[in-house]
Amino acid sequence: MKSSFIFLLVFFGALELFSLVLTKNRFLLFNDTPALYLKNRVNDDENWRTEKSEWGAWHKYNHSFLHEKSCFSVIYKTNEVGARDDSFNLTSNENINKSKYVLLGDSFAEGVGVEKSKISESILEKLLNVDILNFGVGGSVGPVQYEMIYNSLSRKYPHDGVIIYFLPSNDFSDNDYQYWVDSGATYFKYSGNKNLERYRPYYRKNGSDGYDIFYPVNGLKRDQWDYVDPSLGFFLKRFVIDNFWFSNVLLTIKQVVKSDLKFNPGLVKREYSGYFDATADQQKAAIYFMRRLVKSINKPVTLVVIPRGEDFIRLSNGEKKENQFWYKEFIKLEKESGMKFIDLASHKPNNVNSLFLNCDGHWSEFGNEWAATQIASSMRAKSN
Repeated sequence: MKSSFIFLLVFFGALELFSLVLTKNRFLLFNDTPALYLKNRVNDDENWRTEKSEWGAWHKYNHSFLHEKSCFSVIYKTNEVGARDDSFNLTSNENINKSKYVLLGDSFAEGVGVEKSKISESILEKLLNVDILNFGVGGSVGPVQYEMIYNSLSRKYPHDGVIIYFLPSNDFSDNDYQYWVDSGATYFKYSGNKNLERYRPYYRKNGSDGYDIFYPVNGLKRDQWDYVDPSLGFFLKRFVIDNFWFSNVLLTIKQVVKSDLKFNPGLVKREYSGYFDATADQQKAAIYFMRRLVKSINKPVTLVVIPRGEDFIRLSNGEKKENQFWYKEFIKLEKESGMKFIDLASHKPNNVNSLFLNCDGHWSEFGNEWAATQIASSMRAKSN
């Protein structure tokens, strides 16, 4: 009995050490630092998010939250409407005569993992001498929600133009319900309860050439992003994830066994390319909502397409983005509407890896500065 106990102790110790090495070198699909090893025991940014707005994912109002991972520690603050920005109701004398822009997008616009003063929105304000209202929000937010956020919230504020961030890595799949069913993630994170689905809009084809919006039958609005299941199984799962490095190995094995790799671009950053791997139906749906949004704004629009690491690799290997349906449609929309189309992949830096946080995948400080510099340069050229 004693020998068996010692064997198990040594085995799990070796497994934990091996898992630590794999995680630190980012060899797994999941490379998160357990909450036990974080100063403030926070492993994700779910505690400042809600899912009760018409468009689903949003932030708590007038809220402050510390988000900590192994490569960053950042305090997020939201204003009176839940945007990660200064108050929209107060205009300083410095900003009163400045042009105002609305920024729409997901977590890249929101600026995950980077201090507010160093995210692309703040840098753009300085480079262009404008005031930007940041309505960016993470949480699997895509084109359907961009349109909803603009029409339900952003449009209420005086503005002279709109900047839209489009991330092919997940914007093609964010509102595809079948994608989320196939990846097993329509329900609340970690709960595994398929009768408690996320409250978020998806699209479906209608009888014509368009799409309708629908919500899951079991969609449940929530004030807190995380869901706590009272079952013993949920408690044990959270205990392992929060305290052990080998949880990353277990989650990776589970993902591989489920054969979801082709469905989950957010996890397989080095294999999935949003520029080239989105399905035809996903591209058509995303373009439908993006076209409808752009044409409804009636103000100057700047559309910024954001590449991830695998997109750069595929482009370097000779694949042609110009052959993709979505790319040709954005070019066509630029001609039809007069919007400015900026593809950041056309401005590749010498060190692509430096664009992204090494523990997270969002833009680093350098990535935010790089993006803002390219966008500002293109917008100045357009205005001239």
